Amino acid sequence: MTKTLAIYPTALKAADQLKRIARDAGCVMGYPAMTFPQLIDALARETGDPREPLDRIGERVAIGLALKLAPLPSVAHPPPGSGLAESLLGLIRSLKTAALKPDDLRRAAAGIDLATAIPIDNLAALGDAYQAVLDRHHVIDHYDRETAVLAMLHRCEAEKRRPRLLEGVERLAIVEIYDLSLLQFMIAAALIRIVGAAEVTIQAQPQQVTSATRFAELTWNRFVGEESIADQTLPEFVNRTGRAGQLNFLIANLFAAEPPPAPPTDDTVAIIEAPNRIREAEEVAREIRRMLEPPDGQGVAPGRFAVVARDLEPYADYLEAAFRRYRIPLRMAGSRPLTAAPAARAVLDLLRAPTDDFSRDALGRILGSALFRTPAGAHLGVLAEAGYIDRATAPLRDRLESRR
Repeated sequence: MTKTLAIYPTALKAADQLKRIARDAGCVMGYPAMTFPQLIDALARETGDPREPLDRIGERVAIGLALKLAPLPSVAHPPPGSGLAESLLGLIRSLKTAALKPDDLRRAAAGIDLATAIPIDNLAALGDAYQAVLDRHHVIDHYDRETAVLAMLHRCEAEKRRPRLLEGVERLAIVEIYDLSLLQFMIAAALIRIVGAAEVTIQAQPQQVTSATRFAELTWNRFVGEESIADQTLPEFVNRTGRAGQLNFLIANLFAAEPPPAPPTDDTVAIIEAPNRIREAEEVAREIRRMLEPPDGQGVAPGRFAVVARDLEPYADYLEAAFRRYRIPLRMAGSRPLTAAPAARAVLDLLRAPTDDFSRDALGRILGSALFRTPAGAHLGVLAEAGYIDRATAPLRDRLESRR
């Protein structure tokens, strides 16, 4: 069993590393290679917190309930839409990732005249209401789990003991993770102090870094800037092996302010011009198909390909058509959110109905869903004919009796 706990940025990176180790060493079980969310899940089991974790949909339901407890004056009528609720939830997430609480927001805003549409006190009250909703239902969101993990690690430090996950671990490896939040960085720092040694791996060799990239700030320099772990953190700058020519030059000098002269032109990097998006998708599919089935038979696995663009949405239909024609599997990340599925929309409508006081619109969306629709469909007009508005105005049973 290895004595290094490796943390990777994505599950694909971790899986790829496990495959390489398995090819060299045979069967591998329990190898400590994981992503940061997997690390939090493993450590959270040692916190002793009995609360159930909440997913993203649950967070949206919770913010809807919080808006009922602490309505914002400027948006109380009409009810806030999903866009505002998502923005407010983003504010709460930003505070929690920085290990801040609503009281911290109040103290920071004290004496500052901010020209905002919603007063800071109301935003802080909403944060308190959101947390009260979680406490009332005995659930915990992702960021509170990280806070609980950090508190557990601090207890381990104070008691000079290790969590079970770190038993036998002599080194921590943080591999190519460039966007740790403040809360996650504090967890990583606590792990380094407990283990006693760590390596931070970035993609290329050390180079002078431009301020615009913030690359050094988010990687090794950030760790050595923390006094409690500075002397325990070693850099491991990796220049990927097996690369040559212009591709190797790009990887090694990607973040250099003044890179050396480029090597002679070769075939490791190709630039292809296409007149429109359809042709771009065609060229991408054709090139991938060529690499899947080369003459020597040593093709690249489909999972090793990635199509990257500033915005993939305009290319979605063209890529799907081209990849289907060339018989290439395609997974469009984020192209179709889960909430776009009829079943997911129906579930969300059911969950939101109580928070909307079973309003006429909320019930209409449920009754009009393809999953609940009756053959006649006459019920959609009954709500309006009965004069039903919501549960607070008059119960639906009373309105239906009056109509009858």
